Amino acid sequence: MKTLVIGFIFLGLTNLTQAQNDLFAHFETSEMHKTKVTPIKNATYLASTTIDQPANRIVMLHNKVANYNIKDLAIYTPSTSTTYDVIFKLDKNVVIEATYNHKGDIIYCNESFEAVKLPYSISSRLAKENPGWHFNNTWCTITYSENNPSKTIYKVQLKKGNKRKTIKIEP
Repeated sequence: MKTLVIGFIFLGLTNLTQAQNDLFAHFETSEMHKTKVTPIKNATYLASTTIDQPANRIVMLHNKVANYNIKDLAIYTPSTSTTYDVIFKLDKNVVIEATYNHKGDIIYCNESFEAVKLPYSISSRLAKENPGWHFNNTWCTITYSENNPSKTIYKVQLKKGNKRKTIKIEP
């Protein structure tokens, strides 16, 4: 009996030592893919226009605006110091109008989103303050200027029967 108990203990310990090998990963450098990391050109724009819990389509469009290269435009002239207005449309509900300087930096941006998901903190507060009202439509406007903090405004249309009211929120 004593040998049987010692055998089970030994068997259990060997199982644990086998599990220890799975805690690390070993990679051969020849097998690893090497990628070139490029910095985001308009990182200040991306950092200042973040909103709580954005939809994937908004994140994708923000990245597209930040990484847009105006030097690829047919009208781009490097010798003159001009600005370039570019409109990004994902659909009729998502529009970003960006103004770039001749270096490719965003100097002004106006973003309009309709039917956007509200951050939980705002939607829960509105639901508590307006019992019986339902969310009918939402809009989000973000204004970015190069030397000023970005300004985010939410407009929420609430509906209760035939009554409607619009609430403006600046978080």
